[in-house]
Amino acid sequence: MSESKYQHMVPQFYLNYWAIDRKDNSENDEIFVLDKRRLEIRKQKTRNVGGRNNLFNVGMLKGTIFGKDFFERALSELDNRFAGCLRTMIAYLGGAKDEIDEETRWGLAEFIGSQMMRHAVPQTFMRNRIGEESFDKIMDASGNLIKENGFSEKEFRESVMTMFTVRDVLTGAIGTPHNPHNDPSRDMFLDYRWVVAKAPPDKKFVTSDFPPYLHKSLVKRYELRKFSLPYEVYFPIAPEYMIYMFRKEVIFAPTTKEYEIREFNKGEVEAMNSLKAIYCEREIYSDSNEELERLKDILKGREAD
Repeated sequence: MSESKYQHMVPQFYLNYWAIDRKDNSENDEIFVLDKRRLEIRKQKTRNVGGRNNLFNVGMLKGTIFGKDFFERALSELDNRFAGCLRTMIAYLGGAKDEIDEETRWGLAEFIGSQMMRHAVPQTFMRNRIGEESFDKIMDASGNLIKENGFSEKEFRESVMTMFTVRDVLTGAIGTPHNPHNDPSRDMFLDYRWVVAKAPPDKKFVTSDFPPYLHKSLVKRYELRKFSLPYEVYFPIAPEYMIYMFRKEVIFAPTTKEYEIREFNKGEVEAMNSLKAIYCEREIYSDSNEELERLKDILKGREAD
Protein backbone atom coordinates (compact mmCIF):
# COMPACT_ATOMS: atom_id res chain seq x y z
CA MET A 1 0.00 0.00 0.00
CA SER A 2 1.42 3.36 -0.95
CA GLU A 3 1.79 6.19 1.51
CA SER A 4 -1.59 7.81 2.07
CA LYS A 5 -2.30 11.48 2.32
CA TYR A 6 -4.82 11.30 5.12
CA GLN A 7 -4.07 9.97 8.56
CA HIS A 8 -5.97 9.99 11.81
CA MET A 9 -4.73 8.98 15.25
CA VAL A 10 -7.25 7.05 17.32
CA PRO A 11 -7.03 5.36 20.73
CA GLN A 12 -6.17 1.68 20.65
CA PHE A 13 -9.27 0.89 22.67
CA TYR A 14 -11.44 1.99 19.76
CA LEU A 15 -9.16 0.52 17.15
CA ASN A 16 -8.93 -3.17 17.89
CA TYR A 17 -10.62 -4.00 14.61
CA TRP A 18 -12.32 -1.59 12.26
CA ALA A 19 -13.45 -2.62 8.80
CA ILE A 20 -13.47 0.44 6.54
CA ASP A 21 -15.70 0.24 3.49
CA ARG A 22 -13.42 1.23 0.62
CA LYS A 23 -15.48 2.68 -2.24
CA ASP A 24 -13.05 1.50 -4.90
CA ASN A 25 -13.74 -2.12 -3.93
CA SER A 26 -16.94 -2.43 -1.93
CA GLU A 27 -16.64 -6.21 -1.65
CA ASN A 28 -13.45 -6.04 0.42
CA ASP A 29 -13.67 -4.12 3.68
CA GLU A 30 -10.18 -3.42 4.92
CA ILE A 31 -8.42 -1.81 7.81
CA PHE A 32 -4.72 -0.96 7.68
CA VAL A 33 -3.08 -0.36 11.05
CA LEU A 34 0.41 1.10 11.18
CA ASP A 35 2.63 -0.49 13.77
CA LYS A 36 5.15 2.19 14.76
CA ARG A 37 7.02 -0.16 17.05
CA ARG A 38 7.88 -2.48 14.19
CA LEU A 39 8.70 0.53 12.09
CA GLU A 40 11.21 1.70 14.66
CA ILE A 41 12.77 -1.75 14.97
CA ARG A 42 13.29 -1.89 11.22
CA LYS A 43 14.62 1.68 11.21
CA GLN A 44 12.68 2.59 8.10
CA LYS A 45 12.13 6.12 6.90
CA THR A 46 8.82 7.83 7.49
CA ARG A 47 8.08 8.12 3.80
CA ASN A 48 7.92 4.33 3.60
CA VAL A 49 5.51 3.79 6.48
CA GLY A 50 2.77 2.76 4.08
CA GLY A 51 4.63 -0.39 3.10
CA ARG A 52 2.68 -3.58 3.70
CA ASN A 53 5.36 -4.96 5.99
CA ASN A 54 4.38 -2.30 8.52
CA LEU A 55 0.62 -2.68 8.16
CA PHE A 56 -1.65 -5.21 9.82
CA ASN A 57 -4.53 -5.94 7.46
CA VAL A 58 -7.35 -7.40 9.52
CA GLY A 59 -9.60 -7.50 6.48
CA MET A 60 -7.63 -10.39 5.02
CA LEU A 61 -8.92 -12.66 7.78
CA LYS A 62 -12.54 -12.14 6.83
CA GLY A 63 -14.82 -14.78 5.48
CA THR A 64 -12.41 -17.00 3.59
CA ILE A 65 -11.94 -19.56 6.34
CA PHE A 66 -14.51 -18.95 9.01
CA GLY A 67 -17.54 -17.90 7.05
CA LYS A 68 -19.05 -14.54 6.24
CA ASP A 69 -18.53 -11.82 8.87
CA PHE A 70 -17.19 -14.29 11.45
CA PHE A 71 -14.68 -11.91 12.97
CA GLU A 72 -16.98 -8.91 12.74
CA ARG A 73 -19.69 -10.66 14.73
CA ALA A 74 -17.34 -12.06 17.35
CA LEU A 75 -15.43 -8.83 17.84
CA SER A 76 -18.57 -6.72 17.81
CA GLU A 77 -20.02 -8.84 20.59
CA LEU A 78 -16.85 -8.49 22.65
CA ASP A 79 -16.67 -4.76 21.99
CA ASN A 80 -20.28 -4.21 22.99
CA ARG A 81 -19.77 -6.05 26.27
CA PHE A 82 -16.68 -4.03 27.06
CA ALA A 83 -18.38 -0.76 26.13
CA GLY A 84 -20.83 -1.41 28.93
CA CYS A 85 -17.98 -2.18 31.31
CA LEU A 86 -16.23 1.02 30.33
CA ARG A 87 -19.35 3.09 31.00
CA THR A 88 -19.54 1.56 34.47
CA MET A 89 -15.86 2.25 35.01
CA ILE A 90 -16.19 5.90 33.97
CA ALA A 91 -19.22 6.31 36.23
CA TYR A 92 -17.16 4.91 39.10
CA LEU A 93 -14.25 7.21 38.33
CA GLY A 94 -16.60 10.17 38.24
CA GLY A 95 -18.09 9.34 41.61
CA ALA A 96 -21.50 8.34 40.24
CA LYS A 97 -21.02 4.74 41.43
CA ASP A 98 -19.68 3.63 44.79
CA GLU A 99 -18.06 0.41 43.61
CA ILE A 100 -17.33 -1.68 40.56
CA ASP A 101 -19.67 -4.64 40.35
CA GLU A 102 -18.61 -8.22 39.75
CA GLU A 103 -19.93 -8.28 36.18
CA THR A 104 -17.82 -5.28 35.24
CA ARG A 105 -14.72 -6.80 36.81
CA TRP A 106 -15.17 -9.99 34.82
CA GLY A 107 -15.87 -8.05 31.66
CA LEU A 108 -12.71 -5.99 32.00
CA ALA A 109 -10.67 -9.11 32.68
CA GLU A 110 -12.12 -10.81 29.62
CA PHE A 111 -11.39 -7.82 27.42
CA ILE A 112 -7.80 -7.50 28.60
CA GLY A 113 -7.24 -11.19 28.07
CA SER A 114 -8.59 -10.94 24.54
CA GLN A 115 -6.01 -8.29 23.66
CA MET A 116 -3.15 -10.75 23.77
CA MET A 117 -2.56 -10.77 20.06
CA ARG A 118 0.53 -11.15 17.87
CA HIS A 119 2.21 -13.56 20.25
CA ALA A 120 3.63 -16.87 19.11
CA VAL A 121 1.29 -19.66 20.15
CA PRO A 122 2.29 -23.35 20.20
CA GLN A 123 0.55 -25.24 17.43
CA THR A 124 -0.26 -28.08 19.81
CA PHE A 125 -2.28 -25.70 21.95
CA MET A 126 -4.14 -24.40 18.90
CA ARG A 127 -5.00 -27.92 17.79
CA ASN A 128 -6.48 -28.60 21.21
CA ARG A 129 -8.21 -25.24 21.32
CA ILE A 130 -10.09 -25.28 18.03
CA GLY A 131 -9.79 -28.90 16.98
CA GLU A 132 -7.61 -30.80 14.53
CA GLU A 133 -9.88 -30.31 11.52
CA SER A 134 -10.30 -26.56 12.00
CA PHE A 135 -6.58 -26.12 12.56
CA ASP A 136 -5.74 -27.99 9.35
CA LYS A 137 -8.21 -25.86 7.41
CA ILE A 138 -6.49 -22.72 8.63
CA MET A 139 -3.09 -24.00 7.59
CA ASP A 140 -4.33 -25.23 4.21
CA ALA A 141 -5.90 -21.88 3.42
CA SER A 142 -2.98 -19.85 4.70
CA GLY A 143 -0.87 -20.31 1.57
CA ASN A 144 -3.31 -18.53 -0.74
CA LEU A 145 -4.08 -15.78 1.75
CA ILE A 146 -0.41 -15.13 2.37
CA LYS A 147 0.28 -14.94 -1.34
CA GLU A 148 -2.68 -12.65 -2.00
CA ASN A 149 -1.93 -10.26 0.84
CA GLY A 150 1.85 -10.27 0.95
CA PHE A 151 2.17 -11.44 4.55
CA SER A 152 4.73 -13.87 5.86
CA GLU A 153 3.54 -17.25 7.08
CA LYS A 154 4.65 -16.41 10.62
CA GLU A 155 2.65 -13.17 10.66
CA PHE A 156 -0.42 -14.90 9.31
CA ARG A 157 -0.33 -17.78 11.75
CA GLU A 158 0.19 -15.50 14.70
CA SER A 159 -2.63 -13.18 13.72
CA VAL A 160 -5.07 -16.07 13.23
CA MET A 161 -4.07 -18.33 16.08
CA THR A 162 -4.03 -15.62 18.72
CA MET A 163 -7.64 -14.81 17.95
CA PHE A 164 -8.46 -17.97 19.91
CA THR A 165 -5.86 -17.71 22.64
CA VAL A 166 -5.84 -15.99 25.99
CA ARG A 167 -2.71 -15.69 28.13
CA ASP A 168 -2.34 -14.74 31.75
CA VAL A 169 -1.02 -11.22 31.35
CA LEU A 170 1.15 -11.35 34.45
CA THR A 171 2.70 -14.80 34.04
CA GLY A 172 2.46 -15.37 30.29
CA ALA A 173 0.87 -18.76 30.93
CA ILE A 174 -1.51 -20.25 28.37
CA GLY A 175 -4.34 -22.02 30.12
CA THR A 176 -3.46 -24.09 33.17
CA PRO A 177 -1.59 -27.40 33.59
CA HIS A 178 -4.70 -29.34 34.55
CA ASN A 179 -6.93 -27.79 31.92
CA PRO A 180 -5.41 -26.09 28.86
CA HIS A 181 -8.82 -24.68 27.95
CA ASN A 182 -9.09 -22.59 31.10
CA ASP A 183 -8.90 -18.86 30.66
CA PRO A 184 -6.49 -17.68 33.38
CA SER A 185 -7.07 -14.01 32.64
CA ARG A 186 -10.68 -14.25 33.78
CA ASP A 187 -9.40 -14.50 37.35
CA MET A 188 -6.97 -11.66 36.90
CA PHE A 189 -8.84 -9.05 38.90
CA LEU A 190 -9.49 -11.56 41.66
CA ASP A 191 -5.87 -12.72 41.98
CA TYR A 192 -4.12 -9.38 41.55
CA ARG A 193 -4.51 -5.93 43.00
CA TRP A 194 -5.33 -3.26 40.47
CA VAL A 195 -5.58 0.50 40.41
CA VAL A 196 -7.02 2.82 37.81
CA ALA A 197 -4.57 5.58 36.96
CA LYS A 198 -6.02 8.89 35.80
CA ALA A 199 -3.97 11.33 33.75
CA PRO A 200 -4.05 15.11 34.30
CA PRO A 201 -6.54 17.04 32.13
CA ASP A 202 -3.88 18.17 29.67
CA LYS A 203 -2.14 14.81 29.36
CA LYS A 204 -3.06 11.53 27.69
CA PHE A 205 -1.72 8.00 27.98
CA VAL A 206 -0.32 6.56 24.77
CA THR A 207 -1.99 3.28 23.90
CA SER A 208 0.03 0.21 23.09
CA ASP A 209 -0.14 -1.94 20.00
CA PHE A 210 0.96 -4.94 22.06
CA PRO A 211 -1.20 -4.77 25.18
CA PRO A 212 -0.82 -5.71 27.86
CA TYR A 213 2.86 -5.87 28.71
CA LEU A 214 4.73 -7.85 31.26
CA HIS A 215 7.36 -5.82 33.08
CA LYS A 216 9.82 -6.97 35.71
CA SER A 217 10.59 -4.24 38.22
CA LEU A 218 9.67 -1.58 35.69
CA VAL A 219 9.25 1.03 38.39
CA LYS A 220 12.74 0.42 39.72
CA ARG A 221 14.35 0.41 36.28
CA TYR A 222 12.89 3.74 35.26
CA GLU A 223 12.82 5.29 38.73
CA LEU A 224 9.18 6.25 38.43
CA ARG A 225 8.69 5.51 42.13
CA LYS A 226 10.93 4.70 45.06
CA PHE A 227 9.88 1.07 45.37
CA SER A 228 9.93 -1.85 42.98
CA LEU A 229 7.37 -4.54 42.28
CA PRO A 230 8.10 -8.07 41.06
CA TYR A 231 5.51 -7.92 38.28
CA GLU A 232 3.36 -5.11 37.02
CA VAL A 233 1.23 -4.33 34.01
CA TYR A 234 0.21 -0.98 32.60
CA PHE A 235 -2.78 -1.24 30.31
CA PRO A 236 -4.42 1.87 28.79
CA ILE A 237 -8.19 1.50 28.65
CA ALA A 238 -8.77 5.02 27.34
CA PRO A 239 -6.56 8.06 26.68
CA GLU A 240 -7.25 9.41 30.18
CA TYR A 241 -7.27 6.13 32.10
CA MET A 242 -4.82 3.29 32.58
CA ILE A 243 -5.17 0.10 34.60
CA TYR A 244 -2.16 -0.61 36.78
CA MET A 245 -1.95 -4.20 38.11
CA PHE A 246 0.46 -5.90 40.50
CA ARG A 247 0.67 -8.90 42.78
CA LYS A 248 -1.37 -8.79 45.98
CA GLU A 249 1.43 -10.25 48.08
CA VAL A 250 3.64 -7.23 47.43
CA ILE A 251 4.04 -5.35 50.71
CA PHE A 252 4.85 -1.94 49.31
CA ALA A 253 1.96 -0.87 47.14
CA PRO A 254 0.73 2.51 45.86
CA THR A 255 -2.57 2.02 47.65
CA THR A 256 -4.07 -0.09 50.40
CA LYS A 257 -7.44 -0.24 48.68
CA GLU A 258 -8.12 -2.28 45.59
CA TYR A 259 -9.67 -0.68 42.52
CA GLU A 260 -8.70 2.79 43.69
CA ILE A 261 -8.06 5.72 41.37
CA ARG A 262 -4.45 6.85 41.32
CA GLU A 263 -3.77 10.31 39.94
CA PHE A 264 -0.72 10.56 37.70
CA ASN A 265 1.21 13.80 37.57
CA LYS A 266 2.52 15.22 34.31
CA GLY A 267 5.99 13.83 34.79
CA GLU A 268 4.73 10.30 35.35
CA VAL A 269 2.57 10.38 32.23
CA GLU A 270 5.48 11.63 30.17
CA ALA A 271 7.70 8.93 31.62
CA MET A 272 5.14 6.22 30.89
CA ASN A 273 4.66 7.40 27.33
CA SER A 274 8.40 7.48 26.73
CA LEU A 275 8.92 3.82 27.58
CA LYS A 276 9.75 2.02 24.35
CA ALA A 277 8.29 -1.23 25.60
CA ILE A 278 4.77 0.13 25.72
CA TYR A 279 5.04 3.14 23.44
CA CYS A 280 3.21 2.61 20.20
CA GLU A 281 0.59 4.58 18.33
CA ARG A 282 -1.77 3.38 15.67
CA GLU A 283 -2.69 5.24 12.53
CA ILE A 284 -5.46 4.67 10.08
CA TYR A 285 -4.39 5.11 6.48
CA SER A 286 -6.91 5.81 3.77
CA ASP A 287 -6.96 7.22 0.27
CA SER A 288 -10.10 9.16 1.11
CA ASN A 289 -10.44 11.85 3.74
CA GLU A 290 -14.19 11.23 3.64
CA GLU A 291 -13.63 7.74 5.06
CA LEU A 292 -11.58 9.11 7.91
CA GLU A 293 -14.17 11.76 8.71
CA ARG A 294 -16.80 9.03 8.83
CA LEU A 295 -14.63 6.97 11.17
CA LYS A 296 -14.06 9.97 13.43
CA ASP A 297 -17.82 10.58 13.57
CA ILE A 298 -18.33 6.96 14.62
CA LEU A 299 -15.70 7.28 17.32
CA LYS A 300 -17.24 10.49 18.62
CA GLY A 301 -20.58 8.74 18.87
CA ARG A 302 -19.04 5.85 20.78
CA GLU A 303 -17.29 8.20 23.17
CA ALA A 304 -20.59 9.95 23.81
CA ASP A 305 -22.12 6.64 24.84
